[in-house]
Amino acid sequence: MLTPSDTAAITQQYLNHLANLKYSKNTTAQYSLYFNTFITQEPSQDWLETWLRKHNNPVARAFLKTFIHFTKTSLTIPPIKGRARVKELNYLIPVDINKLIINIPNPKYALLIRLLYETGLRISEALALTPLNRTPELTLKGIGKGNKEYTVNISDETSQGLNYLAETLLADNEPYFRIKRNRAYKYIKSEAYKILNQKITPHTFRHSTAMRLKNQGLGIDDIKTYLRHEHISTTNIYAHTENKEALLKTVRKLIIN
Repeated sequence: MLTPSDTAAITQQYLNHLANLKYSKNTTAQYSLYFNTFITQEPSQDWLETWLRKHNNPVARAFLKTFIHFTKTSLTIPPIKGRARVKELNYLIPVDINKLIINIPNPKYALLIRLLYETGLRISEALALTPLNRTPELTLKGIGKGNKEYTVNISDETSQGLNYLAETLLADNEPYFRIKRNRAYKYIKSEAYKILNQKITPHTFRHSTAMRLKNQGLGIDDIKTYLRHEHISTTNIYAHTENKEALLKTVRKLIIN
């Protein structure tokens, strides 16, 4: 049986393992909770399968991969039984995006929604933006999920809105919006339901960006590149899009103009 000090030491080693793999803070926190459950037990294959029936979700299965790799155990992840459920993709068409932006009562959130739709950024990435992310070419550059660099387009109108917010900041490294992630999630979900009578989240705008690009003819591989989807390998990304500047110009024509 592990002592509390042994448990703490092993947990820290696991956290260091995740840090080396460049997992996000949110993912690391979730995996850490699962990890603490495992190391206080002596997980056998039967125990793992029982545990997985209670936590049968993509995050739990992804955690198990890191656990098995870190501990070098002989455990295996059982396949999903039964027919896989196809999740319906939730997205908004441009007319609904415009309706939401026009009718949402808080202009700061209207700007945030416009930004999310134009760029395809994740809500955590958008809320972390500061004037230091701006470039003169109407783009934003930064480091997003998985420690991946990104460059995204913004319109003149969004640029002007960010300039206005910048005037209220005390320093260039201060976030534009100064909104907590949970607060943004709840507000957007609540107001969108009132205006559109639909259940959406901030991530819905990322899906909406992808669907508009797809419907306007951009190839799926280029969409994955622009949105930095994790399941595409680095080699695959550069094989499909050798000229990133050309891709950025194409996206600007399809979304911004």
